[in-house]
Amino acid sequence: MKYRKIKNLDAVMADQVLKLFRQSWWAADRDLEGTLRVLEGSTFTLGFVDEENNLIAFARVVSDGRYKATIYDVLVEKHMHGTGLGKALMDALINDVSLLQVKHVELYCLPEMIPFYQRLGFETIEPQVHLLRKSQIDK
Repeated sequence: MKYRKIKNLDAVMADQVLKLFRQSWWAADRDLEGTLRVLEGSTFTLGFVDEENNLIAFARVVSDGRYKATIYDVLVEKHMHGTGLGKALMDALINDVSLLQVKHVELYCLPEMIPFYQRLGFETIEPQVHLLRKSQIDK
């Protein structure tokens, strides 16, 4: 399959990003307004589109540009799982010029995804460090 990389997706692609969000259990309840804010508030976004310009993969980064960058929302169209597209997306993301001078590129994932990310060079950090969350809004 042929695909093309696009960087810094904008409002024109928001509907397609939302479609990918809705394919995942953890982002299925996101809406268009929130998706637009995600696109605007990320340091950068990266996606792959197919020959018909349909978004088939997406991820985003929030970073200070020097010490920390966190990858969020790594999504691949369901019918494309197992094709290597996720690896290609992550390779393009972590090798993007925006991240080359960042000391730590981090992400969090479910335990079953750890081997995938380890193959890409990610390591489990201190096992006693926990992700904490405080919800600010109901949505």
